[in-house]
Amino acid sequence: AESLLGDGTKSEREERRSAWYQRISKYLAFCVDGGLLGERFTIGALLQAMHRGVGEIKVLRTVVKFLLHLMPDGDFSKKWSPSFVSLSQLLHEPESFGKYSFNRSVMRVLLIENHLASEWKRVQRSSDALYESLIAGLLTNDGLGLTMKTLICRQILENTSTNDWKAGEGEPPRIKVLVPALLEVMGGSSLSLTSCATAALVNLSCGKDVVKSSLVQVGVIPMCMRQLKSKDDDLTLYTLYLLVNLSKLPHHRAIVVRNGGVPLLVDILTSSYQNVRKQKILTEVASLVGQLCNDPEIRTVLSDDYPVVLCLLWVNDQAPPNGKLKSKLLFALRQLAAGGQNKFKIGEHAIVNVIEQIAQARPKFPDCLANAILLLLALSSISSNVSIMARQDRLTQALESCGLAKQGQENPAHKFGPGLWEKVELLLVRIREEFVMG
Repeated sequence: AESLLGDGTKSEREERRSAWYQRISKYLAFCVDGGLLGERFTIGALLQAMHRGVGEIKVLRTVVKFLLHLMPDGDFSKKWSPSFVSLSQLLHEPESFGKYSFNRSVMRVLLIENHLASEWKRVQRSSDALYESLIAGLLTNDGLGLTMKTLICRQILENTSTNDWKAGEGEPPRIKVLVPALLEVMGGSSLSLTSCATAALVNLSCGKDVVKSSLVQVGVIPMCMRQLKSKDDDLTLYTLYLLVNLSKLPHHRAIVVRNGGVPLLVDILTSSYQNVRKQKILTEVASLVGQLCNDPEIRTVLSDDYPVVLCLLWVNDQAPPNGKLKSKLLFALRQLAAGGQNKFKIGEHAIVNVIEQIAQARPKFPDCLANAILLLLALSSISSNVSIMARQDRLTQALESCGLAKQGQENPAHKFGPGLWEKVELLLVRIREEFVMG
């Protein structure tokens, strides 16, 4: 094997040896992490055994060190050894992470399996320092590469999707530590990294009004507007998710409008509404349009100055029943129908389609049926719309087809949840009143 190192000085041969060791570590990492035995033997399983104290822990630690293969970045003059540099040493000096290369796939597993967090707790056991402070410091470290930052961002994204991050009131300290770092990442030039950071903020802000207000106060909405201009589908989708989270309150919606959110939203809608591959984006556009329409002034602008109603009606015609897209479209049309002229435009075009949705409604998608009923109720103040609903008894038949009604009354066995029949009764009363008056 020595002959494979080639000719040259001793230092040149040692550099080749170090580079060869690095390649071997990557190959062995592939073999260990499911490459040979699939899910039966992975690096994750090895780490779990190590954390449980199973087997020779020192040997397992040495194996993990070799597979991770921390080395000075681009410098093969130094020979790797278990004592050369360890993860624990770097955790004492996290600012030095950017100076080292490592096996990305192994580091990803260390992050996912929370091995890095465990090592941090072991190293920092005598202090109250939060693991998130390490993560935040790494994210804002200029010397750290894009790969490592992406791995960290993805771990934040995965961790923040769990219930323990969503529970509780106020702004937990670990969220307060992470938010500034994620905002800094959002301002960077990497679209993939910005997408990850935005997605993490979506999870962090979900159901937490304090976090939402903090984000708005530090200027996240103008950043979102800049991201929408990128035309990158993934970044656009995550940005829309975040804006949907942030636009629940009137003064937050006002900031969205003040920063040019309406024309940007309309641009996304008009350029995407005929593209079947952009259903997720259209779903969030419809959701955001619906929320913005809570304010009469914004609803008037969307209705009178832009072709929002026409585009949404076209998408609604094409959207499959019983899905999130259909539900959000019906919600947006209901919100737009609060404006007088829109009732005629939406009613004439959409009522038959909406009744077809009611006929196909399934208990697994209760929001679709609820939004369909509420849209018809909003449209029922116009006589011509009521006539369309009642024609050929189509609404009554649709209610029985989906199982919500039976012989003109609420079906006691339906599984659409409580409270919906009250809305149906209001709609049926409105129809009967219209025929009595007529």
